[in-house]
Amino acid sequence: LGATSQDAMDTGLVLQLRAAIELLEADLASLAARLAEQAERHAAVLLAGRTWLQHATPVTLGMKIAGWLGAITRHRQRLAELKPRLLSLQFGGASGSLAALGEHAWPVAEALADELGLSLPEQPWHTQRDRLVEFAALLGMLAGSLGKLGRDLSLLMQTEAGEVFEPAAPGKGGSSTMPHKRNPVGAAVLIGAATRAPGLVATMLVAM
Repeated sequence: LGATSQDAMDTGLVLQLRAAIELLEADLASLAARLAEQAERHAAVLLAGRTWLQHATPVTLGMKIAGWLGAITRHRQRLAELKPRLLSLQFGGASGSLAALGEHAWPVAEALADELGLSLPEQPWHTQRDRLVEFAALLGMLAGSLGKLGRDLSLLMQTEAGEVFEPAAPGKGGSSTMPHKRNPVGAAVLIGAATRAPGLVATMLVAM
């Protein structure tokens, strides 16, 4: 009573995003732990530093991996910071005033937010989409950082460099006719996602 269909759609979307964020947080925590482990393990492994794909001064493999880890850590911090803003109830009624509920509007909104485990915003946000766009922008940045990781791996896996490789496994990067090959198929997925993400984030910005 007193709600409009968009209230249900927006709040339902927020509940779906909350479930997605739980999966994302678990994956990012696992990735960060593995990167930290590898950065420490290879802290003293010398590697050719490169600028513009040309040899520069030496670095270590651990240093490069720590760079990937730093970006992932910052994205995890950003995700934690935006959750209180994103995971917010949308409940405004026909035109955002909850007029149909009269004096009961605020108590009902509080009870609904409490039941769903969502924060109660200072006002309905149906026509202000910044919460959703902020999350989309974070996903775009995350895709970009993972694409950077993928690009680095694919360059280091070149036959002429041969410094780092994706692990060998059935169906992962092998060739049916050239058994010597180790193709960067995982890296290609990261690069592909990073290539698509900017346009999708731009669409969300336009939708504001």
